[in-house]
Amino acid sequence: MSTTQPHYIALLAGHAGLQAETQARVRCAEIQRLWTAGALAHHDEDAHLGSHALR
Repeated sequence: MSTTQPHYIALLAGHAGLQAETQARVRCAEIQRLWTAGALAHHDEDAHLGSHALR
């Protein structure tokens, strides 16, 4: 076993951890975006239904 192998393994593990963190952040951002879009859509629906009730 060479002396560089443990360092290389640690480097790969760190890279995999960074990739997982990046993917988690992207998923979180996408979920927030979809939730916000859904919340806005529901808000628009409520406003639309409210305008019909006023007529």
